[in-house]
Amino acid sequence: MEAGAVHMCATAIAVGAPMYNAGLYSDCACLYSDTAEQLLDQESLPESCIEALAAALDRAKGLHSASHRAWAMRLALDACLSYWVPDDVPVRMKARSVPKVSAVHRESALSCLPEDLTLVVLQHLSAVDLGVASCICSDWRRDANQIAEARLRAFRELPEGTAAVPCWARALRSYEELEAAVGPKPMSPWWREWASMRMEEVALMGQEAQFADPALFLPGGAMSIAALLRRYVNALSWMLDAGFPLTKAAACLLLSTHGTAALSRALREGSREYAASTHAVSEALLSRAWCLASPAPPTFASMHGSFGLASSDPAWFAFLEPDAAPGTRIRTSATILAIRDPASIPDEQGAITQPAEQGLASQVGCAPLEEAPLVCFHSEFAQGSNLRSLVQTSPNCYQLPPLASITLESVQPAGTWQACGRTVYRRCFVCVVSIAY
Repeated sequence: MEAGAVHMCATAIAVGAPMYNAGLYSDCACLYSDTAEQLLDQESLPESCIEALAAALDRAKGLHSASHRAWAMRLALDACLSYWVPDDVPVRMKARSVPKVSAVHRESALSCLPEDLTLVVLQHLSAVDLGVASCICSDWRRDANQIAEARLRAFRELPEGTAAVPCWARALRSYEELEAAVGPKPMSPWWREWASMRMEEVALMGQEAQFADPALFLPGGAMSIAALLRRYVNALSWMLDAGFPLTKAAACLLLSTHGTAALSRALREGSREYAASTHAVSEALLSRAWCLASPAPPTFASMHGSFGLASSDPAWFAFLEPDAAPGTRIRTSATILAIRDPASIPDEQGAITQPAEQGLASQVGCAPLEEAPLVCFHSEFAQGSNLRSLVQTSPNCYQLPPLASITLESVQPAGTWQACGRTVYRRCFVCVVSIAY
């Protein structure tokens, strides 16, 4: 009787907790209530458990909130488990989070679950919940990692071996976040979206006069994928030598320079129009991030202009607000492209001001002090489950996929800071980055 009751309680909690965390309060409450009623039908149930379950069912009937009903029943199930596991530590109620479970509870209640039932439970969990489940016991950690690996391999091309990814649940989490934004990865390749994406990019960037003919972007055209890869052959060669697969190198090279505004618009609106391209560039950069041995050096991008951050992603305008202060945070919808030397970044008018004399202290970007701000990305070693560095994609260029969190650290006035040994006469927003990978 005791083993069966423990089995029923543990199973209900294992299935119900992810339901609650996903916002399915009513379903969770019904599951707990059904379990309580089944327990009350058992023979030889201890009197204290009968009282706790009956009182919880009566109380739940009078509660209007599904969340409160779920917790009323959950506490009763915990009380029953505490009866059979005397040394168990009571669980604190914490909304929308998986409740903590003591070591004794893990080894007694959860170990009673049959292996096939455990796999059924784990297969229904999100990546975040798989990460939580992997902390319960060694068997669940093994099963959770295997499920996360199998699920991720179904969507992404990955090297063989379980060591190909540092943390499978963490990598699956980044995919699920992207899937929630633009939909699942399509079966068709990203280059099928090239012509339509480029036409939208041209319109968004106001370049219709230069690239009005759609044939330019079709196979054989001057702005086709093949034509651009020939133009960027040196950069492509560097990426291949660095270990990028050809298709991933091409995605990073072309989509980050010729499609950021269109991809950003689709992601912000939750459109699946360019899902293949968004998945391609994110997968290419995140798979490269798993191999990083050290963070990127300080890198720079312009806030405005042809390749300006705010030109393709309006989230960056938050840093230009008068009340923007250190700690202001945004979430990007476009790929970030940054370089080491701010001297080669044009201002809003497209001009690059070079030093007037070799022997004097160099003054970079002397035209409008406040109208052509820069962003400096301060990369760090990965912390926890997040990447905190841009990814190198050429000798001078670094990138970061969309859905990154950017936090403002400081604002450096024009002429008060240096880069590459030169004083830079442009305002600079110093930021740190973070993205699940």
